[in-house]
Amino acid sequence: EVPLAVLQLRIAGADAAEVTAGIAVGQIDVRATVVARDLANTPPGHLTATDIAAVAAELGAEYGFDVEAFDKAQLIEMRCGGILGVNAGSEEEPRLVVLSYSPQGDATGHLGMVGKGIMYDSGGISLKPSDPMHLLMKMDMGGAAAVLGAFTALRDLGTTCAVSAWLVCTDNMPSGSAYKLGDVLTCRNGKTVEIKNTDAEGRIAMMDGLALAVEAGVDADGNAVPALLLGPLASASLNHFLFMWLSASLGAIGGFWISWWLGRYYQHRLLRLRWLRGDRLARSLTFLHRHGEWAVFFGRFLRLLTWRKRRF
Repeated sequence: EVPLAVLQLRIAGADAAEVTAGIAVGQIDVRATVVARDLANTPPGHLTATDIAAVAAELGAEYGFDVEAFDKAQLIEMRCGGILGVNAGSEEEPRLVVLSYSPQGDATGHLGMVGKGIMYDSGGISLKPSDPMHLLMKMDMGGAAAVLGAFTALRDLGTTCAVSAWLVCTDNMPSGSAYKLGDVLTCRNGKTVEIKNTDAEGRIAMMDGLALAVEAGVDADGNAVPALLLGPLASASLNHFLFMWLSASLGAIGGFWISWWLGRYYQHRLLRLRWLRGDRLARSLTFLHRHGEWAVFFGRFLRLLTWRKRRF
């Protein structure tokens, strides 16, 4: 077999320079996508929170971004009660992985991302049934994988804003030490959350990441456009007189978008839908209702951000 030496793309009427530039960008995008997909498809026994922190360090060295990983002892000192609570039932240590990208020259803004890194989600004490959905829970770290993939593209795409990300990484397992229904966990910023379902671990772990993003002073983006992405990455634009991009994996089967007017104006309507689920319309809105609750919850951790208009 003779290896392929040259591949030429010919498009009638196309500008050769534009096509060449487009191919270069496409290669960067594909590379980032492959990084995220490979991580999401890795068996959970081969990719723990400690492992993904090591992968992040390798990618950072290769693609020009800084990586700092915080272990369990450091998370205790940092008062990250959400991550620690979800991790309580696991024999694997958690990791908070902080990614930082700085552009050449003056930064045009500071973008913040939070990636859900639930390395395996059994549901905890609120154990998931043994069905195909449970099988896919190795992908519950897809948000962290997507953020890592995105960071591999920032330098090569010439991103002009500073970008920081917080990957909250742990598995969610049942054991005698696992967190329980009725427990009250305290977030990094002092907010307390009562646990009514241990299978709602994503938002519990991510609240510490959101608190740290606010502390870091990431910009509220008045120009962000809510996006609907299908796959393990969901990007939400949540606005309490602000917008902020939140990158989060919300399971292996879908994404959502919701913005301030939906999370605030419809807050009580969304929460009341639980009483109407027997109705056909309410059943069709169950997906929206669930993500509305997530948006309302996350919004409580974003209110301290300062309004600034930025163009990323």
